[in-house]
Amino acid sequence: MRPTFLAFAFLLGACSGEPKTADSALSNTNNPQLSFVESEGLVEATWETILPTVNSMCRSARSHTTQETCQFYISVEEASPNTPNARNWLSPNGFSNIAINTALLRQFQSQHEVAFVLAHEAAHTIAQHHSNLNAKSFAGGFKFERHGDPLIELEADAIGTLILAKTGFEPQAGIALLKRLEPFLTHPSRSHPELSERLSVIELTRTAIEDGNEVTLD
Repeated sequence: MRPTFLAFAFLLGACSGEPKTADSALSNTNNPQLSFVESEGLVEATWETILPTVNSMCRSARSHTTQETCQFYISVEEASPNTPNARNWLSPNGFSNIAINTALLRQFQSQHEVAFVLAHEAAHTIAQHHSNLNAKSFAGGFKFERHGDPLIELEADAIGTLILAKTGFEPQAGIALLKRLEPFLTHPSRSHPELSERLSVIELTRTAIEDGNEVTLD
């Protein structure tokens, strides 16, 4: 089934060069699973690489009425339970908090996969998904409950893939990671899409990028 896209568009710009990494070998997707220390160190370096593009896309999409800003706080948190996960939530001051847990860090096999997760989570802020979700107070910020809208995950996958292409990472990195994480992924429901839909969105976005087409989600 062909996924239905939300209305969202960005023109594909020139890629901004090679990703920053303490060890260039870590960006090779043929490498075995990265060590925990390598993955944790790559989170900061990878975020620094994609941040200028994330900020540019965020500001171009931002309205004057939203409570969200284009400010981010990145962290690593303990996994409880021991299930790979990343999340994005909004603080009362409008900052977007992106956290990758330790179980997910242990799953990464390349810097490209680290970039995909960070870009996917940042995409929720770029697309202002927080403003469209039902929120309640939670741990000093907000916990967002997605009601019947799996399309926001598909949109975040597409925008995240575009961010990868614009910052020198491999646009298809999310495909291998999601396939490997399949046993841990939330089962398809009113709030989460099927894995096949997510893979299709990434592939369609990657193809559009390689063909030099405008990436439009509608």
